[in-house]
Amino acid sequence: MRLHLHSLSMRVLGGVAAILLASGVARADVAPAPDAIRVQLKWTHQFQFAGYYAAQEKGYYKDAGLNVDLQEATPATDVIKEVVDGRSQYGVGTSDLMLARAKGAPVVVLAVIYQHSPFVLLALHGDTIRDIHDLVGKPIMMEKQSADILAYFHNEGIDPSKLNTVPHTFNVDDLISGKVAAMTAYSTDEAYLLRSKGYESMEFTPRSGGVDFYGDSLFTTEKELHDHPDRVRAFRKATLQGWNYAMEHPDEIIDLILKKYPSQNTQDRLVFEAIETRRLMHPELIEIGYINPGRWKEIEEVYRETGMMDNHVDLDAFLYKEKSGLDLHEIYWILAVFGAVTMAALLWLFPLLRLNQKLRREILLRSRTEQQLRRSEKQYRDLVEAAPFPILIAEPKSLQILFANRRAFELLELPTPNPANPGGPAAHHFYAYAEDRDRIVAGVSSHRSLCDEEIACLTGKGRLIWTLVSAGGIEFDGRPAVLLSLTEITHRHQRELELLQAKQAAESANAAKNSYVEDVSQEVRKPLTGIIGLVRLVLQSTLPQDVRENLLLVEKAAGSLVHLVTDLFDRTKDQEDKSEFSPAPIDLRTFTSELGDLFRPAAEAKGLMLEHTVDEGVPVSVRLDPLRLHQILSNLVNNALKFTEKGKVTVSVQMGQTDEVGKVLLRFHVKDTGPGVAASLQGKLFDLPPATAPDTDARPHGSGLGIARDLARRMGGDILLQTREGEGSLFLVTLLADINQAAAPVPATA
Repeated sequence: MRLHLHSLSMRVLGGVAAILLASGVARADVAPAPDAIRVQLKWTHQFQFAGYYAAQEKGYYKDAGLNVDLQEATPATDVIKEVVDGRSQYGVGTSDLMLARAKGAPVVVLAVIYQHSPFVLLALHGDTIRDIHDLVGKPIMMEKQSADILAYFHNEGIDPSKLNTVPHTFNVDDLISGKVAAMTAYSTDEAYLLRSKGYESMEFTPRSGGVDFYGDSLFTTEKELHDHPDRVRAFRKATLQGWNYAMEHPDEIIDLILKKYPSQNTQDRLVFEAIETRRLMHPELIEIGYINPGRWKEIEEVYRETGMMDNHVDLDAFLYKEKSGLDLHEIYWILAVFGAVTMAALLWLFPLLRLNQKLRREILLRSRTEQQLRRSEKQYRDLVEAAPFPILIAEPKSLQILFANRRAFELLELPTPNPANPGGPAAHHFYAYAEDRDRIVAGVSSHRSLCDEEIACLTGKGRLIWTLVSAGGIEFDGRPAVLLSLTEITHRHQRELELLQAKQAAESANAAKNSYVEDVSQEVRKPLTGIIGLVRLVLQSTLPQDVRENLLLVEKAAGSLVHLVTDLFDRTKDQEDKSEFSPAPIDLRTFTSELGDLFRPAAEAKGLMLEHTVDEGVPVSVRLDPLRLHQILSNLVNNALKFTEKGKVTVSVQMGQTDEVGKVLLRFHVKDTGPGVAASLQGKLFDLPPATAPDTDARPHGSGLGIARDLARRMGGDILLQTREGEGSLFLVTLLADINQAAAPVPATA
């Protein structure tokens, strides 16, 4: 029986093989002529269309029975209209295809080439533009197909209708000359043009604002798909073959473009474009041509939120799904073969079914895990790449660069990979000193992280810059690595160095000044001490009362002058901000009376009246530093007498308002009938050190006023001036004092 079944299955297989051979021979006799089709590109020939050139050059289109014409575009070309109107059968579009579909255009997306949109806003580095909000109101060159840029503005809270947009000239010189503040551009192209002209640019990418649209996509029409489904399938397959070849052999395709597709592109420019194109496609992570319906759904939601689209788009009709393309005869043939093979295989496959099911479950689980890992890795790579600050990933021992995002390339002026430098950034050591490298490595090794370490970096152009570096240990491509973020502080470091040098110079000058002032102080105090001693000797003898009173005034004045000189010396020391005050009880009525007695002889000598009053509401006794208060008021009274030629000088004490319990706000008025202070001198009246008084009718000034205000402010108060030229001056001293309830007052000049 088994022998019979085996013989029967062999006869069935032989018949199937004969049918298959006959079908193949019949098909070989048919050699249809190649279909002529036209592909409308988005722009002039460049690496952006490398996959199409590769498919043409390597014969992928020819093998698919296609004669393909690649048509360049101009700024005025409407790619979608060219395809919909039938002048081209296929075209290269962007996410704007969804907007066209919503408006009724029968377009169908066949494959996504760029997984991320290359559209960015370019602006020059400068002080006027720091973020996208600074562009509001400024002229912006913007292309018609800029939906993701407009959505970016909307997400940032900026009404796109308020933007000052101007027609795009596709000339970066308009940005350089300042004719526009920013321009829409491809990150794969215009950024290189600016750099080649010596200008550093700022890129505002929609991804940083949460708008992640697809870039270049291959599309056709519903009519082409309906009338020529096999041609659509063959053209798509050949094109994706071309793109895979272009990504694996970029140098070869660059040479091909320069040779067969002449334009203004240089080899360096094409190399730059190839590197940036690979970053946008991620062929190592995502299959070229992959279409994610969920991603298109998110794009549709962005369009609807920003008001760019109202109608819903049927994704089943909008996105291409590849079908088997088999005719009924082929289906029957396959079913016959499958049935025969299945019957034969059942004789020995059944024992393996259970094992096969188990393996399938494990494979499915592993596949899902790998997909999740790929999605996670893509998200993290996109996050690092779009970060608005420089990020490096380096080897944990040598800190050799394994990865650098765009900001790191700009900050460190890293070289891009090219035939002369295949290593790219990996060949550059970003640290300037080996000890900085060792410090980072040791910190990450011992603590797993490092925060805000100041290190010197050497750029790819040999410039020395200073940065704050934070680092931590991570795993990158399955091996240990170090993640570093950098913040440039070159200007701050230079300012700190200049401040340190200035501080050292000031300390040296201050030491010399203190030595000089101490010598001068000693020379001044010696004769004053002698005068005081002689006066005290004379006072021991019998003297007339008026002579004794005058000698006592001389003793007090000389004593005050000694205190003043001593205080001036103390103020010149390095610790002058630590000077202490010695509050003591003061009877303000006795204080002002003694002050009047001290200066009355000088007033009478000039024929002036010297008056002093204390308001009734002023407390009998307050706590203030009597020596400092005497210095302040003596300077003000002396200044008033010095510049008043007729009339009088009045010293009065009033009480102001304060909410502090146990304290009183005192207002000391020193008013004269002198010439007043000229407006040109009022701003310099309290300057320290003193200025030389000019020879003018306007009131001059000396060091006394500056010393008085300085003391008042150190005591928590201030001195204000009210004056009008020719009408006298009023100096107002405000001081906050404790009310003395119990302690007896002491003499003001003791």
